[in-house]
Amino acid sequence: MNLSIVVPAYNEHENLLPLLEHLEKFVMMAPCQVEVIVVDDGSTDDTRARLETQSEQRPWLTPVSMLENGGMGAALKVGSARAHYPLVAWVMADRSDHLDDLLQMREHLLAGADLVVASRAAHGGNYGELGSVKAFGSRAFSAFARLMLGLPIYDSTNAYRIFRKELLDELELERDDFAISPEMVFAANARKKRIEQVPTTYSFRRRGVSNFKILRMGMIYLRLTIRAFLARLGRGE
Repeated sequence: MNLSIVVPAYNEHENLLPLLEHLEKFVMMAPCQVEVIVVDDGSTDDTRARLETQSEQRPWLTPVSMLENGGMGAALKVGSARAHYPLVAWVMADRSDHLDDLLQMREHLLAGADLVVASRAAHGGNYGELGSVKAFGSRAFSAFARLMLGLPIYDSTNAYRIFRKELLDELELERDDFAISPEMVFAANARKKRIEQVPTTYSFRRRGVSNFKILRMGMIYLRLTIRAFLARLGRGE
């Protein structure tokens, strides 16, 4: 089955060319047809213009532009709606040097999974350099969500994933921000979808995420988990 890769991009001027080079290597070596949809999420730099220029040289690249910054989740949903292929992968702009994981993740889908998440907490994966409050919070939240909701995976916050395109329409996700990641896992789990994980290593660019923002992210994740847990109780599970 062929694959559509969706990448949200916000002010990626400096990272755009390395991103496209990594994606091109993957496109050339993949055992299937691959299209890449990069969604400019209302960037204030020249990301949009550079994407348009690069797409003229790369036939596998489709740039999509949002007039305003709608959030990571909104960009992912917009890009996924443009996908032509039955399998869709979400890849963050700072994760493009780990695309080899996608091949293994795709194999899990071909074997019957509905959603495959790249897990930093699974055996063989790790959080790379992210030995910080953010890493600790992500681990703690994912462990809490797994306990409360009976999740089959160890990492709920990583947006690096692959799924069958029809799944997105069925789940009817509401979040337009970073919290679309756990929301998707929770919704798929509630519908008894087959969710699997592949270990991955996380690398990232430091963008000065404050502890206040990390705390805010944690509170949003916590509210999502509690709401999903109450819904689970309502179903008598």
